[in-house]
Amino acid sequence: ETISRLMDSGVFKRTALPVQLHQSPLLSDAGAQSRETRRAEAWKIFGAADRKMRMSTVLVDGGFPVESLPSVHEAVRTGLRALCYFSGLDEAAKQDHEPSHQILHSRFIAPGLLPENAGAILARLQESANDRAEMNDQTARELHKDASVIYEHAQIALNKAVLT
Repeated sequence: ETISRLMDSGVFKRTALPVQLHQSPLLSDAGAQSRETRRAEAWKIFGAADRKMRMSTVLVDGGFPVESLPSVHEAVRTGLRALCYFSGLDEAAKQDHEPSHQILHSRFIAPGLLPENAGAILARLQESANDRAEMNDQTARELHKDASVIYEHAQIALNKAVLT
């Protein structure tokens, strides 16, 4: 209470989000612990997505946009896995699994967390994995840009989910 009053009066300033350092096991909330565990694991998964996205960007910037597509596809899929895991969609969050179109739309597109064209972009990324021979550099750059938007939206959605 005293610290709160000091903060309200301006003597202390809060510069970071509050962090719980310790809580008595008698006061712990199993739901909060589960949520915190999910949050930590989701960010761990998203860290792998971030690495793939940075790698794909290096390839595009280096003049290899077609070669970047497998990495950007993996980045988007892994970012969506992190979002699914945090949202409690454990089946959709499994390794090498992409959320179904129905889950993608109902849980993430309809609420506005992902862009309307996310499903179409994911389908184009999947097609590019099968038909890279027919992909030209300009089309690959555009697809990378579109996929980057989904990735950024997934990151923003995960941030919003963690804060609520």
